[in-house]
Amino acid sequence: HTNNLTGSLPSDIGGMTNLYILHASGNQLTGGVPTGIGDLKNLDQLYLHGNRLDGIIPTDIGGATALRYLYLHDNQLTGSIPAGIGGLTELLQLRLYNNLLSGSIPNSIGNLTKMTYFNASGNRLTGGIPAGVGNLESVTEFYVHDNDLNGTIDPAIGGMTKVRYFYAYNNQLNGTIPSTIGSMSALYYLHLGNNNLTGTVPSTVGGLSNLGLLLVHGNRLDGEIPNQLTQASNLTHFYYYDNTMTGSLPFGLGNMDRLQYWYGWNNVLEGELPSTIGDMAAIISFRVEGNFIGGVIPAEIGDAGTLDILYLNSNQFEGTVPDTLSNLTGLNTLYLRGNHCLRASSLTTTFIEGFDTIWDDGCG
Repeated sequence: HTNNLTGSLPSDIGGMTNLYILHASGNQLTGGVPTGIGDLKNLDQLYLHGNRLDGIIPTDIGGATALRYLYLHDNQLTGSIPAGIGGLTELLQLRLYNNLLSGSIPNSIGNLTKMTYFNASGNRLTGGIPAGVGNLESVTEFYVHDNDLNGTIDPAIGGMTKVRYFYAYNNQLNGTIPSTIGSMSALYYLHLGNNNLTGTVPSTVGGLSNLGLLLVHGNRLDGEIPNQLTQASNLTHFYYYDNTMTGSLPFGLGNMDRLQYWYGWNNVLEGELPSTIGDMAAIISFRVEGNFIGGVIPAEIGDAGTLDILYLNSNQFEGTVPDTLSNLTGLNTLYLRGNHCLRASSLTTTFIEGFDTIWDDGCG
């Protein structure tokens, strides 16, 4: 590999029936994957990534039934992912990212029950995430972000019990987030941001003890934040900004002693800021600007000693800014402007004026 090879792969490659590994990555090969590939019954590894391949993936590729590693990423392949790919039942890794593939993800992908890694990101795929994905019981990483997916997420994804990384962001997925994600017990990083998803975050996420990052920002979510979310004991990042989520912030915030980033700006949240915010032992950045949260800012906020960034602006807070705010000696960014009517004592006024922020009390 990496020999500056040009031209296309020979069409009679299927005659090399004893071929075990074909490694031609990092060249300048053009054309498609030759149809004869399906005749290579002993082929174990096929590496054609990092070329200029601009043809299609042949429909008979499923005939290479011994194939375990298929790397076609970083090319300019067109056409669809053939349904025949479901014949590669020994496949462990399938890398198709950064091509020009279109069409939908074939349901036959569910036949690849030994596969541990699937990446088809950075293409032009449409449709949804099919039910067959639920059969991928060995997959630990599943990436379909940066496509044009415009269907739904099938509830069968709950069958992906070993998946740790599930990326489907920057698509046009619609429908709801299936409650069956609560069965994805190994899940660590779920990224569904920048789609057209509706509904809310399912309460079943509270049972995901390995979940560290939950990113659902930039959708059309319009339900409430489930209280059960605060039971996700290892959650460090929760991004739900730029939605239309309603209701109040969950009182159980204080149970999230590993949470570092709570990003919930530009929703329609109401109610008050729970006093339990002071129990968030690891919180670094707490942003809920651009909502309708009101009442007084609780004095307990001064107990959140790890806070570095705090945005409470453009809400409906009123009353007196608690003196305990000055206990946050590590705070570097503070925004309070644009609330209903906030006042400050001389202590907090001095503290607030130490920030590069515009402070107004909103009381006229």
